Amino acid sequence: MLNLKSLYLIPCLLVITSCLKSDPSPLIFNQGITSLPPDSVSSQYLSANSCKECHYKQYSEWENSMHKKSYSNRLFISAIKKENQTWCINCHTPLNEQSKHFTETDTGHVIPNYKNSDLLDEGINCSVCHVRGDMIYTSSFPGISARFNSPHKLSYDPYLKSPEFCAGCHEFSFPEQIKPITLSNSPMQSTYTEWKKSGEKRTCQNCHFSHGNHTLPGPHTKGFIKSNLDLDFRIINTPMETFAVIINFSFDKIGHNFMTGDLFRSESINIFDNEKNALRTYSLNRNVNLITKKITSDTILKNRNSDGKLKEEVRIQVGQSFPSYFKIIYHYQGHIESTLEKENFPKKELNFVIYDGNCGKLESIKGKKTKSHL
Repeated sequence: MLNLKSLYLIPCLLVITSCLKSDPSPLIFNQGITSLPPDSVSSQYLSANSCKECHYKQYSEWENSMHKKSYSNRLFISAIKKENQTWCINCHTPLNEQSKHFTETDTGHVIPNYKNSDLLDEGINCSVCHVRGDMIYTSSFPGISARFNSPHKLSYDPYLKSPEFCAGCHEFSFPEQIKPITLSNSPMQSTYTEWKKSGEKRTCQNCHFSHGNHTLPGPHTKGFIKSNLDLDFRIINTPMETFAVIINFSFDKIGHNFMTGDLFRSESINIFDNEKNALRTYSLNRNVNLITKKITSDTILKNRNSDGKLKEEVRIQVGQSFPSYFKIIYHYQGHIESTLEKENFPKKELNFVIYDGNCGKLESIKGKKTKSHL
């Protein structure tokens, strides 16, 4: 015989298991083609402040994340002033209530209105990923305590744990036109596809959301790249009586190329002699023809191994001067960094140093073939 407590549990389980069926997840994003539909999030849950009291740990982590700064960071503010497209706003401030702070022109561009913009400054907040209507979606099946004590509705949705969930924003093609927004077949960001090709079994969440860390560490997180990267250097004397530097990059925890994401990210390898005179600068980057929307050159490190580990060798010809010292720099906006410097951007917002030191030992390998990116 069912007791009263069992009868109370039945509607709770109906709510919690509502997403166990095969219906499409309500948390799907569409690469910025539109913002979230009007009234898709109940007004009581729009702001992250509504979550703060009960979920303070997650709130504090999110406050220091790039999701929180997706709109308010200076790089994006500078970019949206130059390329003020609705398409950009739809990803960086996805809530329909945030989009109301912009007036869209007939050409698909936006004019910001900064009045009462607290919600705008929250960027990608809790409700973007976890709320639809008045339902709170979770990636972990709620326990007994949560079922009985939660002040709001809960629904378990495993889609939150999938790489496809991240791909809704972090994988897209160049726009074919900006009003109405249509996307071409030329990839602009392809992190998800890179992950699928790599053979890596770990998902985006395993590395960037480990233990539920809502800081979502990535290249903007101090020490994140350096803690996952091993570098090995050596100098060779080539058959042409010149020197070359060989650098072996090794990532044991990466499920995509390096660099990935933003098209303008790049890495410069700056080589000097023992008096710090510049000998050579070599860049790992992608260049694109903005008219044809095609990649014209690509020297980024590819994740080619079936085990998901990235191991690549870069060989850089230097010349007749002996290379003694070099510096590797990661650039967030490589192609336009000089322009941003004129806008008085702090250096830490433009780049950071991955390695600063000696080149390694000299090896004579005349006649020996080595793999090269050149």
